[in-house]
Amino acid sequence: MMGGGCGVAARLRLPLLLPLLLLLGLGCGNGGRCLAATLLPPQEVEALKGIATKLNKTDWDFSVDPCSASGNWVNSKFNGLFMSTVTCDCSFKNHTECHIISLQLMRQNLSGVLPDEVVNLTYLRHLDLSRNFIQGPIPASWANLPVLNICKYRSLQGNRISGTLPRELGRIPMLKSIQLEGNLIEGPIPPELGNIISLERFFISANNITGELPSTFSKLTNMTDFRIDGNNISGKIPSFIKNWQRVNRMRVTDLSGPGMKFPPLQNALHLTEVVLRNCSIYGEIPSYLGEMQYLKVLDLSFNKLTGQIPASFGGMLALALQYLLKPCLRKNLPCIDKPRYSSLFINCGGKSVVINGNTYKDDSSQIGTSSFALSDDRTWAYSSTGDFVGNENADYIARNKSKLTLDHPELYTEARLSPLSLKYYGLCMENGEYTVKLHFAEITFTEDHTYNSNGKRVFDVFIQGVKVLGDFNIQDEAGGVDRAITKNFTVNITDNTLEIHFYWGGKDGRAAAVAVNPTTAVH
Repeated sequence: MMGGGCGVAARLRLPLLLPLLLLLGLGCGNGGRCLAATLLPPQEVEALKGIATKLNKTDWDFSVDPCSASGNWVNSKFNGLFMSTVTCDCSFKNHTECHIISLQLMRQNLSGVLPDEVVNLTYLRHLDLSRNFIQGPIPASWANLPVLNICKYRSLQGNRISGTLPRELGRIPMLKSIQLEGNLIEGPIPPELGNIISLERFFISANNITGELPSTFSKLTNMTDFRIDGNNISGKIPSFIKNWQRVNRMRVTDLSGPGMKFPPLQNALHLTEVVLRNCSIYGEIPSYLGEMQYLKVLDLSFNKLTGQIPASFGGMLALALQYLLKPCLRKNLPCIDKPRYSSLFINCGGKSVVINGNTYKDDSSQIGTSSFALSDDRTWAYSSTGDFVGNENADYIARNKSKLTLDHPELYTEARLSPLSLKYYGLCMENGEYTVKLHFAEITFTEDHTYNSNGKRVFDVFIQGVKVLGDFNIQDEAGGVDRAITKNFTVNITDNTLEIHFYWGGKDGRAAAVAVNPTTAVH
Protein backbone atom coordinates (compact mmCIF):
# COMPACT_ATOMS: atom_id res chain seq x y z
CA MET A 1 0.00 0.00 0.00
CA MET A 2 1.11 3.55 -0.67
CA GLY A 3 0.64 6.46 1.65
CA GLY A 4 1.06 10.18 1.96
CA GLY A 5 0.85 12.74 -0.78
CA CYS A 6 2.33 16.13 -1.42
CA GLY A 7 0.09 16.66 -4.41
CA VAL A 8 2.39 17.19 -7.37
CA ALA A 9 0.13 19.05 -9.78
CA ALA A 10 1.07 19.41 -13.39
CA ARG A 11 -2.50 20.61 -13.74
CA LEU A 12 -4.35 22.98 -11.50
CA ARG A 13 -7.82 21.59 -11.05
CA LEU A 14 -10.50 23.71 -9.41
CA PRO A 15 -13.86 22.38 -8.24
CA LEU A 16 -17.00 22.09 -10.32
CA LEU A 17 -15.66 21.25 -13.75
CA LEU A 18 -18.30 21.96 -16.32
CA PRO A 19 -19.90 18.73 -17.57
CA LEU A 20 -19.01 17.49 -21.01
CA LEU A 21 -21.65 18.52 -23.52
CA LEU A 22 -22.76 15.68 -25.73
CA LEU A 23 -24.41 16.44 -29.04
CA LEU A 24 -27.55 14.37 -29.13
CA GLY A 25 -29.72 13.66 -32.15
CA LEU A 26 -31.90 16.38 -33.61
CA GLY A 27 -35.59 15.59 -33.53
CA CYS A 28 -37.98 15.51 -36.45
CA GLY A 29 -39.66 18.72 -37.53
CA ASN A 30 -42.36 20.05 -35.20
CA GLY A 31 -40.76 18.05 -32.37
CA GLY A 32 -42.56 14.81 -33.25
CA ARG A 33 -41.42 11.39 -34.36
CA CYS A 34 -41.51 10.93 -38.11
CA LEU A 35 -44.83 9.63 -39.38
CA ALA A 36 -44.96 6.21 -41.00
CA ALA A 37 -46.99 7.62 -43.89
CA THR A 38 -44.22 9.95 -44.97
CA LEU A 39 -41.54 8.83 -47.36
CA LEU A 40 -37.81 9.31 -47.70
CA PRO A 41 -36.86 10.21 -51.30
CA PRO A 42 -35.32 7.30 -53.26
CA GLN A 43 -31.99 9.09 -53.70
CA GLU A 44 -31.54 9.31 -49.93
CA VAL A 45 -32.50 5.65 -49.53
CA GLU A 46 -29.84 4.75 -52.10
CA ALA A 47 -27.36 6.95 -50.25
CA LEU A 48 -28.05 5.00 -47.05
CA LYS A 49 -27.54 1.71 -48.88
CA GLY A 50 -24.19 2.95 -50.14
CA ILE A 51 -23.23 4.13 -46.66
CA ALA A 52 -24.18 0.74 -45.20
CA THR A 53 -22.04 -1.04 -47.79
CA LYS A 54 -19.00 1.19 -47.27
CA LEU A 55 -19.20 0.92 -43.46
CA ASN A 56 -20.16 -2.78 -43.35
CA LYS A 57 -23.32 -1.94 -41.40
CA THR A 58 -25.63 -4.90 -41.80
CA ASP A 59 -28.53 -4.31 -39.41
CA TRP A 60 -30.50 -1.63 -41.27
CA ASP A 61 -33.83 -2.95 -42.55
CA PHE A 62 -34.49 -1.45 -45.98
CA SER A 63 -37.86 -3.19 -46.22
CA VAL A 64 -39.28 -0.32 -44.16
CA ASP A 65 -38.92 3.40 -44.65
CA PRO A 66 -35.78 4.66 -42.83
CA CYS A 67 -37.85 7.50 -41.34
CA SER A 68 -40.44 5.15 -39.85
CA ALA A 69 -38.53 4.77 -36.56
CA SER A 70 -38.66 0.99 -36.99
CA GLY A 71 -36.38 -1.59 -38.54
CA ASN A 72 -33.49 -0.65 -36.27
CA TRP A 73 -33.31 2.85 -37.74
CA VAL A 74 -33.56 4.45 -34.31
CA ASN A 75 -31.87 3.33 -31.13
CA SER A 76 -32.86 5.77 -28.44
CA LYS A 77 -31.02 3.95 -25.63
CA PHE A 78 -27.96 6.17 -25.75
CA ASN A 79 -25.67 5.44 -22.82
CA GLY A 80 -22.68 7.55 -23.79
CA LEU A 81 -20.97 4.62 -25.48
CA PHE A 82 -23.26 3.32 -28.21
CA MET A 83 -25.67 5.02 -30.58
CA SER A 84 -27.32 4.02 -33.85
CA THR A 85 -29.85 6.59 -34.96
CA VAL A 86 -31.08 8.04 -38.24
CA THR A 87 -33.10 11.19 -37.54
CA CYS A 88 -35.48 12.70 -40.08
CA ASP A 89 -37.36 15.93 -40.56
CA CYS A 90 -40.79 15.03 -41.98
CA SER A 91 -42.25 18.51 -42.21
CA PHE A 92 -41.75 18.83 -45.97
CA LYS A 93 -44.63 18.98 -48.47
CA ASN A 94 -47.30 19.14 -45.82
CA HIS A 95 -45.69 16.32 -43.81
CA THR A 96 -45.62 13.84 -46.69
CA GLU A 97 -41.88 13.90 -47.39
CA CYS A 98 -38.92 13.34 -45.09
CA HIS A 99 -35.24 14.17 -45.25
CA ILE A 100 -32.39 12.88 -43.11
CA ILE A 101 -30.96 15.61 -40.90
CA SER A 102 -28.82 13.56 -38.49
CA LEU A 103 -26.81 10.35 -38.83
CA GLN A 104 -25.25 9.04 -35.62
CA LEU A 105 -23.45 5.69 -35.68
CA MET A 106 -21.30 5.81 -32.59
CA ARG A 107 -19.10 3.00 -31.22
CA GLN A 108 -20.50 0.15 -33.30
CA ASN A 109 -17.17 -1.31 -34.45
CA LEU A 110 -17.95 -0.30 -38.01
CA SER A 111 -15.12 -0.96 -40.44
CA GLY A 112 -14.61 0.00 -44.04
CA VAL A 113 -14.02 3.50 -45.38
CA LEU A 114 -15.72 6.87 -45.17
CA PRO A 115 -18.57 6.84 -47.71
CA ASP A 116 -18.80 9.41 -50.50
CA GLU A 117 -22.56 8.82 -50.44
CA VAL A 118 -22.89 11.12 -47.43
CA VAL A 119 -22.87 14.02 -49.87
CA ASN A 120 -26.24 12.82 -51.23
CA LEU A 121 -27.89 13.43 -47.85
CA THR A 122 -28.41 17.04 -48.81
CA TYR A 123 -30.29 18.05 -45.64
CA LEU A 124 -27.76 16.53 -43.24
CA ARG A 125 -26.88 18.76 -40.28
CA HIS A 126 -25.15 16.35 -37.92
CA LEU A 127 -22.82 13.43 -38.66
CA ASP A 128 -21.25 11.33 -35.89
CA LEU A 129 -19.21 8.23 -36.82
CA SER A 130 -16.97 8.38 -33.76
CA ARG A 131 -15.29 5.44 -32.02
CA ASN A 132 -15.40 2.85 -34.78
CA PHE A 133 -12.71 1.21 -36.93
CA ILE A 134 -13.16 3.28 -40.07
CA GLN A 135 -10.03 3.66 -42.18
CA GLY A 136 -8.79 5.69 -45.11
CA PRO A 137 -8.87 9.41 -45.92
CA ILE A 138 -11.66 11.96 -45.56
CA PRO A 139 -13.36 12.22 -48.98
CA ALA A 140 -12.85 15.60 -50.62
CA SER A 141 -16.39 15.25 -51.98
CA TRP A 142 -17.77 15.88 -48.49
CA ALA A 143 -17.23 19.58 -49.11
CA ASN A 144 -19.94 19.50 -51.80
CA LEU A 145 -23.00 19.54 -49.58
CA PRO A 146 -25.35 22.35 -50.67
CA VAL A 147 -24.46 25.63 -48.99
CA LEU A 148 -27.95 26.28 -47.63
CA ASN A 149 -28.41 22.83 -46.08
CA ILE A 150 -25.07 22.26 -44.47
CA CYS A 151 -23.80 19.55 -42.17
CA LYS A 152 -22.76 21.64 -39.18
CA TYR A 153 -21.45 18.93 -36.84
CA ARG A 154 -19.01 16.22 -37.88
CA SER A 155 -17.34 13.82 -35.48
CA LEU A 156 -14.97 11.13 -36.67
CA GLN A 157 -12.88 10.87 -33.53
CA GLY A 158 -11.46 7.56 -32.36
CA ASN A 159 -11.15 5.81 -35.73
CA ARG A 160 -8.23 5.08 -38.03
CA ILE A 161 -8.77 7.95 -40.45
CA SER A 162 -5.56 8.62 -42.37
CA GLY A 163 -4.30 10.99 -45.03
CA THR A 164 -4.34 14.75 -44.68
CA LEU A 165 -6.98 17.26 -43.65
CA PRO A 166 -8.88 18.08 -46.87
CA ARG A 167 -8.46 21.71 -47.87
CA GLU A 168 -11.89 21.41 -49.50
CA LEU A 169 -13.50 21.65 -46.05
CA GLY A 170 -12.66 25.32 -46.22
CA ARG A 171 -15.54 25.68 -48.66
CA ILE A 172 -18.06 25.04 -45.87
CA PRO A 173 -18.20 28.39 -44.05
CA MET A 174 -21.12 27.28 -41.84
CA LEU A 175 -19.38 24.17 -40.46
CA LYS A 176 -19.36 24.51 -36.68
CA SER A 177 -17.43 21.48 -35.48
CA ILE A 178 -14.52 19.35 -36.71
CA GLN A 179 -13.81 16.45 -34.35
CA LEU A 180 -10.97 14.19 -35.48
CA GLU A 181 -9.23 13.26 -32.23
CA GLY A 182 -7.40 9.96 -31.99
CA ASN A 183 -6.84 9.13 -35.66
CA LEU A 184 -3.86 8.76 -38.00
CA ILE A 185 -4.13 12.06 -39.87
CA GLU A 186 -0.81 13.57 -40.90
CA GLY A 187 0.63 16.60 -42.64
CA PRO A 188 0.03 20.30 -42.04
CA ILE A 189 -3.23 22.07 -41.29
CA PRO A 190 -4.50 23.54 -44.59
CA PRO A 191 -4.75 27.34 -44.48
CA GLU A 192 -8.11 27.02 -46.26
CA LEU A 193 -9.65 25.85 -42.96
CA GLY A 194 -9.33 29.43 -41.79
CA ASN A 195 -12.22 30.22 -44.12
CA ILE A 196 -14.66 28.24 -41.93
CA ILE A 197 -15.74 31.41 -40.17
CA SER A 198 -18.48 29.66 -38.14
CA LEU A 199 -16.09 27.05 -36.70
CA GLU A 200 -16.52 26.72 -32.94
CA ARG A 201 -14.87 23.38 -32.10
CA PHE A 202 -11.61 22.13 -33.62
CA PHE A 203 -10.42 18.81 -32.16
CA ILE A 204 -7.38 17.16 -33.80
CA SER A 205 -5.63 15.85 -30.68
CA ALA A 206 -3.55 12.65 -30.85
CA ASN A 207 -2.84 12.56 -34.59
CA ASN A 208 0.36 13.07 -36.58
CA ILE A 209 -0.23 16.69 -37.58
CA THR A 210 2.90 18.70 -38.41
CA GLY A 211 3.78 22.27 -39.34
CA GLU A 212 2.66 25.56 -37.86
CA LEU A 213 -0.78 26.96 -37.17
CA PRO A 214 -1.98 28.81 -40.29
CA SER A 215 -2.18 32.59 -40.08
CA THR A 216 -5.67 32.30 -41.61
CA PHE A 217 -6.92 30.98 -38.27
CA SER A 218 -7.01 34.60 -37.17
CA LYS A 219 -10.44 34.71 -38.83
CA LEU A 220 -11.86 31.98 -36.55
CA THR A 221 -13.24 34.42 -34.01
CA ASN A 222 -16.15 32.11 -33.12
CA MET A 223 -13.79 29.46 -31.74
CA THR A 224 -14.87 28.14 -28.32
CA ASP A 225 -12.97 24.84 -27.97
CA PHE A 226 -9.51 24.36 -29.52
CA ARG A 227 -7.55 21.11 -29.01
CA ILE A 228 -4.38 20.28 -30.91
CA ASP A 229 -2.41 18.42 -28.19
CA GLY A 230 -0.54 15.19 -28.89
CA ASN A 231 0.73 16.10 -32.37
CA ASN A 232 4.05 17.23 -33.85
CA ILE A 233 3.14 20.87 -34.39
CA SER A 234 5.96 23.41 -34.50
CA GLY A 235 6.36 27.16 -34.15
CA LYS A 236 4.72 29.48 -31.67
CA ILE A 237 1.18 30.06 -30.49
CA PRO A 238 0.25 32.96 -32.81
CA SER A 239 -0.57 36.36 -31.38
CA PHE A 240 -3.85 36.38 -33.29
CA ILE A 241 -5.46 34.26 -30.56
CA LYS A 242 -6.05 37.54 -28.76
CA ASN A 243 -8.98 37.84 -31.17
CA TRP A 244 -10.50 34.57 -29.93
CA GLN A 245 -12.62 36.22 -27.28
CA ARG A 246 -15.18 33.41 -27.12
CA VAL A 247 -12.75 30.54 -26.52
CA ASN A 248 -13.33 28.67 -23.25
CA ARG A 249 -11.09 25.62 -23.71
CA MET A 250 -7.60 25.51 -25.19
CA ARG A 251 -5.21 22.55 -25.30
CA VAL A 252 -1.82 23.01 -26.97
CA THR A 253 1.15 20.79 -26.10
CA ASP A 254 4.65 19.82 -27.17
CA LEU A 255 5.37 22.65 -29.58
CA SER A 256 8.79 22.34 -31.17
CA GLY A 257 10.70 25.44 -32.10
CA PRO A 258 11.91 28.67 -30.48
CA GLY A 259 10.72 29.86 -27.12
CA MET A 260 7.95 32.39 -26.74
CA LYS A 261 6.40 34.66 -24.17
CA PHE A 262 3.04 33.80 -22.65
CA PRO A 263 0.40 33.97 -25.42
CA PRO A 264 -2.10 36.86 -25.23
CA LEU A 265 -5.23 35.38 -23.65
CA GLN A 266 -6.35 38.45 -21.72
CA ASN A 267 -9.41 38.94 -23.93
CA ALA A 268 -10.68 35.36 -23.46
CA LEU A 269 -12.66 36.12 -20.33
CA HIS A 270 -14.69 32.89 -20.40
CA LEU A 271 -11.77 30.44 -20.27
CA THR A 272 -12.49 27.37 -18.16
CA GLU A 273 -9.53 25.22 -19.23
CA VAL A 274 -6.04 26.22 -20.36
CA VAL A 275 -3.46 23.54 -21.20
CA LEU A 276 -0.21 24.97 -22.57
CA ARG A 277 2.16 22.14 -21.70
CA ASN A 278 5.74 21.88 -22.96
CA CYS A 279 5.40 24.85 -25.31
CA SER A 280 8.75 26.52 -24.48
CA ILE A 281 6.94 29.43 -22.82
CA TYR A 282 9.30 31.65 -20.84
CA GLY A 283 8.88 34.66 -18.59
CA GLU A 284 6.34 35.27 -15.87
CA ILE A 285 2.78 34.04 -15.47
CA PRO A 286 0.46 36.94 -16.36
CA SER A 287 -1.60 38.24 -13.48
CA TYR A 288 -4.80 38.35 -15.53
CA LEU A 289 -5.04 34.54 -15.35
CA GLY A 290 -5.78 34.82 -11.65
CA GLU A 291 -8.63 37.20 -12.41
CA MET A 292 -10.46 34.81 -14.74
CA GLN A 293 -13.51 33.84 -12.72
CA TYR A 294 -14.43 30.76 -14.78
CA LEU A 295 -10.97 29.16 -14.97
CA LYS A 296 -11.09 25.59 -13.59
CA VAL A 297 -8.09 23.79 -15.12
CA LEU A 298 -4.65 25.31 -15.68
CA ASP A 299 -1.67 23.28 -16.94
CA LEU A 300 1.55 25.19 -17.61
CA SER A 301 3.91 22.32 -16.87
CA PHE A 302 7.22 21.62 -18.61
CA ASN A 303 7.78 25.21 -19.69
CA LYS A 304 10.45 27.76 -18.74
CA LEU A 305 8.37 30.03 -16.55
CA THR A 306 10.09 32.20 -13.96
CA GLY A 307 9.17 34.72 -11.32
CA GLN A 308 6.58 34.60 -8.58
CA ILE A 309 2.99 33.40 -8.51
CA PRO A 310 0.89 36.53 -9.22
CA ALA A 311 -0.92 37.90 -6.20
CA SER A 312 -4.12 37.86 -8.25
CA PHE A 313 -4.34 34.09 -7.72
CA GLY A 314 -4.50 34.56 -3.97
CA GLY A 315 -4.40 32.18 -1.01
CA MET A 316 -4.74 28.46 -1.58
CA LEU A 317 -4.93 28.95 -5.32
CA ALA A 318 -1.45 30.47 -5.37
CA LEU A 319 -0.18 27.63 -3.19
CA ALA A 320 -1.61 25.06 -5.60
CA LEU A 321 -0.18 26.86 -8.61
CA GLN A 322 3.34 26.54 -7.24
CA TYR A 323 3.29 22.89 -8.23
CA LEU A 324 3.22 23.94 -11.86
CA LEU A 325 6.75 25.22 -11.35
CA LYS A 326 8.31 23.02 -8.65
CA PRO A 327 8.49 19.22 -8.50
CA CYS A 328 7.51 17.57 -5.27
CA LEU A 329 10.35 15.07 -5.32
CA ARG A 330 13.80 15.97 -6.59
CA LYS A 331 16.93 13.99 -7.18
CA ASN A 332 19.60 13.95 -4.46
CA LEU A 333 16.92 13.17 -1.93
CA PRO A 334 18.62 12.67 1.43
CA CYS A 335 18.27 9.28 3.07
CA ILE A 336 17.08 9.16 6.65
CA ASP A 337 19.24 6.09 7.15
CA LYS A 338 22.50 5.03 5.56
CA PRO A 339 22.02 3.99 1.88
CA ARG A 340 21.80 0.23 1.89
CA TYR A 341 19.63 -1.00 -1.01
CA SER A 342 21.17 -2.59 -4.09
CA SER A 343 18.08 -3.91 -5.88
CA LEU A 344 14.49 -2.90 -6.54
CA PHE A 345 11.47 -4.73 -8.00
CA ILE A 346 8.05 -3.09 -8.53
CA ASN A 347 4.88 -4.61 -10.05
CA CYS A 348 3.57 -1.36 -11.53
CA GLY A 349 -0.17 -1.10 -10.89
CA GLY A 350 -0.37 -4.64 -9.51
CA LYS A 351 -0.21 -6.66 -6.32
CA SER A 352 2.96 -8.06 -4.80
CA VAL A 353 4.20 -11.15 -6.64
CA VAL A 354 7.29 -13.39 -6.48
CA ILE A 355 9.02 -14.09 -9.80
CA ASN A 356 12.22 -16.14 -9.97
CA GLY A 357 12.85 -15.55 -6.30
CA ASN A 358 12.43 -11.78 -6.53
CA THR A 359 9.53 -10.04 -4.80
CA TYR A 360 7.95 -7.39 -7.02
CA LYS A 361 6.41 -4.92 -4.60
CA ASP A 362 2.75 -3.92 -4.43
CA ASP A 363 1.80 -0.80 -6.43
CA SER A 364 -1.97 -1.24 -6.56
CA SER A 365 -3.20 1.81 -4.65
CA GLN A 366 -5.72 3.99 -6.50
CA ILE A 367 -4.23 7.43 -5.97
CA GLY A 368 -5.58 9.76 -8.60
CA THR A 369 -4.98 13.25 -9.92
CA SER A 370 -1.47 14.72 -9.55
CA SER A 371 -0.16 12.79 -6.59
CA PHE A 372 2.98 11.59 -4.85
CA ALA A 373 3.13 8.33 -2.90
CA LEU A 374 5.86 6.78 -0.78
CA SER A 375 6.01 3.04 -0.15
CA ASP A 376 5.45 1.82 3.38
CA ASP A 377 9.03 0.58 3.64
CA ARG A 378 10.31 3.91 2.23
CA THR A 379 12.45 2.16 -0.40
CA TRP A 380 10.69 3.63 -3.43
CA ALA A 381 8.10 6.20 -4.46
CA TYR A 382 6.23 7.45 -7.48
CA SER A 383 5.05 10.84 -8.67
CA SER A 384 2.12 11.15 -11.10
CA THR A 385 1.13 14.45 -12.67
CA GLY A 386 -1.88 15.63 -14.64
CA ASP A 387 -5.48 14.47 -14.66
CA PHE A 388 -7.87 13.00 -17.19
CA VAL A 389 -9.80 16.18 -17.97
CA GLY A 390 -13.51 15.56 -18.46
CA ASN A 391 -13.41 12.23 -16.61
CA GLU A 392 -13.67 12.73 -12.89
CA ASN A 393 -14.03 8.98 -12.27
CA ALA A 394 -10.97 7.97 -14.29
CA ASP A 395 -9.19 4.77 -13.33
CA TYR A 396 -5.46 5.23 -12.79
CA ILE A 397 -4.69 1.53 -13.18
CA ALA A 398 -5.13 -0.24 -16.53
CA ARG A 399 -6.23 -3.89 -16.62
CA ASN A 400 -5.92 -6.39 -19.42
CA LYS A 401 -8.89 -6.75 -21.77
CA SER A 402 -8.17 -10.32 -22.86
CA LYS A 403 -6.58 -13.47 -21.47
CA LEU A 404 -2.80 -13.23 -21.31
CA THR A 405 -0.82 -16.27 -22.45
CA LEU A 406 2.67 -14.81 -22.05
CA ASP A 407 5.23 -15.81 -19.41
CA HIS A 408 4.60 -14.46 -15.91
CA PRO A 409 1.24 -12.84 -16.79
CA GLU A 410 0.90 -11.55 -13.22
CA LEU A 411 3.49 -8.89 -14.10
CA TYR A 412 1.42 -7.64 -17.04
CA THR A 413 -2.20 -7.92 -15.86
CA GLU A 414 -2.20 -4.34 -14.55
CA ALA A 415 -0.23 -1.18 -15.27
CA ARG A 416 -0.26 2.22 -13.60
CA LEU A 417 -1.72 5.04 -15.72
CA SER A 418 -0.77 8.68 -15.79
CA PRO A 419 -2.29 11.31 -18.09
CA LEU A 420 0.95 13.28 -18.34
CA SER A 421 4.05 12.24 -16.44
CA LEU A 422 4.89 9.24 -14.26
CA LYS A 423 8.11 8.93 -12.28
CA TYR A 424 9.35 6.02 -10.19
CA TYR A 425 12.12 6.58 -7.66
CA GLY A 426 14.45 4.08 -6.02
CA LEU A 427 15.41 5.57 -2.66
CA CYS A 428 18.51 5.11 -0.53
CA MET A 429 20.20 3.05 -3.23
CA GLU A 430 23.87 2.24 -2.85
CA ASN A 431 25.92 4.07 -5.45
CA GLY A 432 27.28 2.11 -8.39
CA GLU A 433 26.39 0.64 -11.77
CA TYR A 434 23.00 -1.06 -12.21
CA THR A 435 20.96 -2.80 -14.88
CA VAL A 436 17.44 -1.39 -15.12
CA LYS A 437 14.98 -3.79 -16.77
CA LEU A 438 11.62 -2.37 -17.84
CA HIS A 439 8.75 -4.76 -18.63
CA PHE A 440 6.09 -3.64 -21.13
CA ALA A 441 2.92 -5.10 -22.66
CA GLU A 442 0.02 -3.39 -24.44
CA ILE A 443 -2.98 -4.66 -22.48
CA THR A 444 -5.53 -1.91 -23.22
CA PHE A 445 -5.89 -2.21 -26.99
CA THR A 446 -7.06 -5.32 -28.85
CA GLU A 447 -6.45 -6.82 -32.29
CA ASP A 448 -10.05 -7.63 -33.20
CA HIS A 449 -10.69 -4.70 -35.60
CA THR A 450 -13.07 -3.04 -33.16
CA TYR A 451 -12.95 0.35 -31.51
CA ASN A 452 -10.85 -1.16 -28.71
CA SER A 453 -8.08 -1.83 -31.22
CA ASN A 454 -7.80 1.85 -32.11
CA GLY A 455 -5.40 4.31 -30.61
CA LYS A 456 -1.71 4.75 -30.13
CA ARG A 457 0.44 4.88 -27.03
CA VAL A 458 3.59 6.85 -27.74
CA PHE A 459 5.82 8.09 -24.95
CA ASP A 460 9.40 8.85 -23.94
CA VAL A 461 11.40 7.17 -21.19
CA PHE A 462 14.14 8.91 -19.22
CA ILE A 463 16.46 7.29 -16.68
CA GLN A 464 18.53 9.57 -14.48
CA GLY A 465 17.40 12.46 -16.70
CA VAL A 466 18.72 10.89 -19.91
CA LYS A 467 16.28 9.91 -22.66
CA VAL A 468 16.68 6.18 -23.30
CA LEU A 469 13.52 5.64 -25.39
CA GLY A 470 11.93 8.22 -27.69
CA ASP A 471 8.44 7.96 -29.19
CA PHE A 472 8.23 4.45 -27.79
CA ASN A 473 5.22 2.43 -28.96
CA ILE A 474 4.74 -0.79 -27.00
CA GLN A 475 2.50 -2.43 -29.59
CA ASP A 476 4.91 -1.77 -32.46
CA GLU A 477 7.98 -2.87 -30.50
CA ALA A 478 6.37 -6.07 -29.22
CA GLY A 479 4.80 -6.95 -32.58
CA GLY A 480 1.21 -6.76 -31.31
CA VAL A 481 -0.93 -6.50 -28.20
CA ASP A 482 -0.77 -8.78 -25.14
CA ARG A 483 2.87 -9.54 -25.94
CA ALA A 484 5.66 -8.87 -23.49
CA ILE A 485 8.78 -6.94 -24.31
CA THR A 486 11.62 -5.91 -22.01
CA LYS A 487 14.21 -3.18 -22.36
CA ASN A 488 17.52 -3.23 -20.45
CA PHE A 489 19.62 -0.19 -19.62
CA THR A 490 22.88 0.27 -17.76
CA VAL A 491 22.85 3.29 -15.47
CA ASN A 492 25.02 4.80 -12.77
CA ILE A 493 23.66 5.91 -9.42
CA THR A 494 25.84 8.53 -7.81
CA ASP A 495 23.44 10.29 -5.44
CA ASN A 496 21.66 7.30 -3.88
CA THR A 497 18.50 7.97 -5.92
CA LEU A 498 17.26 6.26 -9.10
CA GLU A 499 14.74 8.12 -11.27
CA ILE A 500 12.73 6.48 -14.07
CA HIS A 501 10.45 8.90 -15.93
CA PHE A 502 7.67 8.07 -18.40
CA TYR A 503 6.48 11.14 -20.29
CA TRP A 504 3.27 11.33 -22.36
CA GLY A 505 3.61 11.83 -26.11
CA GLY A 506 0.22 10.82 -27.54
CA LYS A 507 -1.21 8.40 -24.98
CA ASP A 508 -0.16 7.79 -21.39
CA GLY A 509 3.24 6.24 -20.77
CA ARG A 510 3.38 3.12 -18.67
CA ALA A 511 5.43 0.09 -17.69
CA ALA A 512 4.21 -3.24 -16.35
CA ALA A 513 7.14 -3.79 -13.99
CA VAL A 514 10.55 -2.45 -13.01
CA ALA A 515 13.55 -4.60 -12.05
CA VAL A 516 16.84 -3.09 -10.88
CA ASN A 517 19.98 -5.14 -10.14
CA PRO A 518 23.62 -4.15 -9.64
CA THR A 519 26.08 -4.98 -12.44
CA THR A 520 29.17 -4.21 -10.36
CA ALA A 521 30.00 -3.92 -6.71
CA VAL A 522 28.03 -1.06 -5.19
CA HIS A 523 28.81 1.04 -2.18
